[in-house]
Amino acid sequence: MSEVTKRIDELLDERGIDKQTFYDDCHISSAAYSQWNTGKTTPRKSSLTRVADYLGVTYEWIAFGTGSKKAPTPESERESGDPVFTYAMSGKVDKLTPERKEMLRGMAQYLIDQQAKEEQEKGRK
Repeated sequence: MSEVTKRIDELLDERGIDKQTFYDDCHISSAAYSQWNTGKTTPRKSSLTRVADYLGVTYEWIAFGTGSKKAPTPESERESGDPVFTYAMSGKVDKLTPERKEMLRGMAQYLIDQQAKEEQEKGRK
């Protein structure tokens, strides 16, 4: 097993992310990952950068095992503790018009309020 894939597997285990979700979210085939794992091929920098962003670590740590493991979190993402959600939304919100951004904020607030209401009702039972 390569050192890179050892680090990736460690992070996937820590975060409870299954391999297929990882492959899909990072646009990596299982065959390519297998080749990285056996050392048959070396991952491209762009692939490892995408993986590092997805897992919330620095490129240097994922590629070489050096430097800081945890990537600095942009202020806009600090509220979300879910790396999969953060990765899925990154770059997409910026493409929305201001009106649609406001609509998305409203939808998110509605879902938060609904969840709180449901949890409150469960507590009464």
